[in-house]
Amino acid sequence: MSKNSSQIQWKGGQDVHRLCMLLFCALPLAVALTAPNSFAQTAKLSAPSIQPALSNAPLTLVLIHQQVNDKAVLARTGNPQAIAGLSQTVFQRVGIPVEVADSFHFSQRVAQAETDYRRGVHPAVHEEDLVRANNNLAHTLGAPEWAYTSQSEVRKLRMQFMARYPELLANQAKPDANGRFEALSKNIGPVEAAFLATTLIYQKLYSPEYQLTAHEQATGGVSTIPAAVFQQRTQQLSDILHANTQSLSIFDLIHAADGLFSDLGIDSALRPEFENLPAVNAEIAEKEGR
Repeated sequence: MSKNSSQIQWKGGQDVHRLCMLLFCALPLAVALTAPNSFAQTAKLSAPSIQPALSNAPLTLVLIHQQVNDKAVLARTGNPQAIAGLSQTVFQRVGIPVEVADSFHFSQRVAQAETDYRRGVHPAVHEEDLVRANNNLAHTLGAPEWAYTSQSEVRKLRMQFMARYPELLANQAKPDANGRFEALSKNIGPVEAAFLATTLIYQKLYSPEYQLTAHEQATGGVSTIPAAVFQQRTQQLSDILHANTQSLSIFDLIHAADGLFSDLGIDSALRPEFENLPAVNAEIAEKEGR
C-alpha cells in the first residue's frame, strides 16, 4: 500500500468541492448505487424462492469469492502484507476503490487492527459490537426503524455469507474435547467485522429480507408486505446515503462512515484536513464571494 497514494492539495473552492464529490461517491455509505454489477449480484440476497444456487453463478462471482478466500488464508499467517491485501480486497468487494479507501485510511486502519489482532494485542469484535455500530450509524443518519439491526440478523448475515467466503467467515478452530464444533466463532477479526458491517448496509439498501422491522419479522415477514413498499424503502435509504435530504451533508456522511469503524474498535484515523473540512470549505467560499 503506497503512502503517497491520493495525496490531497488544497488549491481552491472548486478543487475542494470536486474532491469531496469524488470521494463521497465511493464511500461505503454512498457507493451502493454505483457499485459494479458483479458485486451487486454478490451482495444482494434475494428471497429464498429466487436465490440462485452458487453453482449457477456467473464465473466472475466465483472468481470474486475465490479471491477473497485465497487472501484470507494468507492473512491468517499474520503477515502484514497479506493482511493489507485482504483489507483492500474486502473494500473493493463492496465497491470502494483502493485509492478512496486509502485516502480515508479505511483499509490501512482495518489492516493495522487485523495485524494487531493476529498478534494478540487487539481485542476481538463480537456480534453485539456489529449491532451497536450499525445501529449507531442508523441513528446518526436518522434512518427509519427498519434500517436498524439485531444480533439475530447479524448472525443470519454471517451464516448466509459463510458459504461464499468460508475462509473469511467460518470458524477456523478445531472441535473441542467433546467433538463439538461451532460453525461461527464468537470472536470476529477486524477485517471480517469491516466486511460484515459494510455488507449489512448493502442488505439494508437492496434486500427486502433485511428491510423489516422486528414487528414485521414476527408477523409474516417479506411475504406480507407489497413489493412497492420495499422499493420505497430502498429509495428512502438511498436518499439518506447520498445526502439527498436536508438533515445531512457530505461531511456528516464522512464522519458517520468514520464512526462506524470506530464503533467496531478500529481506531479512528480520519485525516486532519477532513476533520476541519467544513470550516475550510466555508472559508474558501467566503473569500470567493460565494
